[in-house]
Amino acid sequence: MVSYIISAYGQILFNKIYIAECFLYYSIRYLQAKTKGFKVRLFRKKDRGPEILDIQTKLVALGYKIGSSGPDGVFGQKTEEAIRKFQKDRNINVDGIVGPDTWQKLVEASYHLGDRTLYLHSPFLRGDDIHKLQTILNSMGFNCGMIDGIFGPKTEESVREFQKSTGIQSDGIVGTSTIQALKNLRRLHEKEIVTEHPGIKNDKQVAAFKIFEGRRIVIDYLIEPGDIVTTFDDKLVKKFIEEIALRVGNLINLIGGEAKLFFRPGRYGSLIRRIRKINRTRPDVIIVVSLFQNNDKDISCQINYFQEGNYVSKNGFRLAECVEENLNELKNKNRGILLGDSSNILKKTLAPAIIARIINLADQDEISLVDDEIYRQKIAVALFDGLKLYFSEE
Repeated sequence: MVSYIISAYGQILFNKIYIAECFLYYSIRYLQAKTKGFKVRLFRKKDRGPEILDIQTKLVALGYKIGSSGPDGVFGQKTEEAIRKFQKDRNINVDGIVGPDTWQKLVEASYHLGDRTLYLHSPFLRGDDIHKLQTILNSMGFNCGMIDGIFGPKTEESVREFQKSTGIQSDGIVGTSTIQALKNLRRLHEKEIVTEHPGIKNDKQVAAFKIFEGRRIVIDYLIEPGDIVTTFDDKLVKKFIEEIALRVGNLINLIGGEAKLFFRPGRYGSLIRRIRKINRTRPDVIIVVSLFQNNDKDISCQINYFQEGNYVSKNGFRLAECVEENLNELKNKNRGILLGDSSNILKKTLAPAIIARIINLADQDEISLVDDEIYRQKIAVALFDGLKLYFSEE
């Protein structure tokens, strides 16, 4: 690979180099094929052996019928028919013979999203898993261009944009954390929920993006002086809380809502000034992400809502219930703590507000997960689902 200087023109040069390399690679392959003595093995009817067994196994996995005996290593009539149908489906020459093109298409068709790590490579990676990736990204607004099953520069750029939007490392590599984030966000786009509204005879099915349409949600985080971790990395736990808040906001924005993030250090000054700024945005709800300590490890979370004396914020309490329900389900625990509180962030804000204390500092098993990408994403989705449940009941 020709080295290049990362500059304003670095990405353009990078893409041109890849195109040139791929052209050179396939040109060499073409010349080799035309050179005397270059031999390519063809598999056809009446052939036998482990190669035929591999071909048949791939065909069966793709849903093609090769006869009642199944994969047996014998290239019979049914196998030929299956090959012809596969070739027709893949728009390649239909001859019933497995040559280089058909074999390549069989291999590409055998990949499912998540089977392998995807990244920009020379020559470009190809396969049905990439086709699926491109379809998902395009459906969520991350433009990959033409869906062709080829992991080229445009697809890598879209992957980086998706990663940046969901708060995971933007490296263009589709590994475990990116696959999990894709699954989570795709579920939010596609899942329809049934809500029973009092006074309405028929249930409504409302897609998630419809629920958040026009909604404005303030996301903040709070680490209080007493929230000190003595047995783990304080900075890592703080980063965890910040990232959860950021990821919830990103999910809201991606699904069609409007998230206002109020946790940028030094930007809004004192707490009272911060609250005034929050109120000026006229939010529908406010969610503050924080920590708690409880020696009972069966407690999933602690959610604070506004209560002063006999007065309880009904909407704040219901929001707390919705978030607790989803955190209980995620952590597979029986209950969280719902606790009335009259702190200023709950009292002086003009919308239903909660402090979602999502991680127990006394639970070392949970603390050990704060650096886990998938766990972070799951927590963010649980908070998002709590908000979705709350809004769906309005």
